[in-house]
Amino acid sequence: MGHPEVAECVRQAQGGNRDAWGKIYLYLWKELLPWLKAIAPRGIDPEDLFHDTVIVLWGDLCRLRDETRLLAYASRIARHILTRRRIENARSHLSPAVYDQAFVDPATRNPERDELLRAATSSLRKHELYIFNLYYCEGASNRDVALSLRVSLECVRQLKHRMNAKLRTVLMKNQRRTEAF
Repeated sequence: MGHPEVAECVRQAQGGNRDAWGKIYLYLWKELLPWLKAIAPRGIDPEDLFHDTVIVLWGDLCRLRDETRLLAYASRIARHILTRRRIENARSHLSPAVYDQAFVDPATRNPERDELLRAATSSLRKHELYIFNLYYCEGASNRDVALSLRVSLECVRQLKHRMNAKLRTVLMKNQRRTEAF
């Protein structure tokens, strides 16, 4: 389907034509799904992401004015959903049960240290927690984090530096409190 055909299908779907919506769905399946498969990290199913994107797009279809930009609009929705899922994934990785499995080596387990680290990571803001999850849990490089956040590499380095300084400060305060008792 070319741009004029997509634009016509969007106009017809906005009018309630189900066949036109079916054509849009198939067009997005061919064009958007391969991109989602390429960018979706482990643990996030690209087909689920695609279907969530299509549901949001269906709700926003009446507001879509420039019909020729359907794919760009759908990819923006998909990126937004993916970012939210990664943030939720970061929070779930830092829950106590998952934390015990992911970060703590049973041979060197120290419950006091574990609790301090949990408390320190709970003080991080959303984007810092997102970076923490990508870098330390998923093993992403600075470049991958920069691409995911759509910021420069230097910005990621600065954010990581600030995040690590914040964690260090919180851990030092907590350590002093425990030593005082």
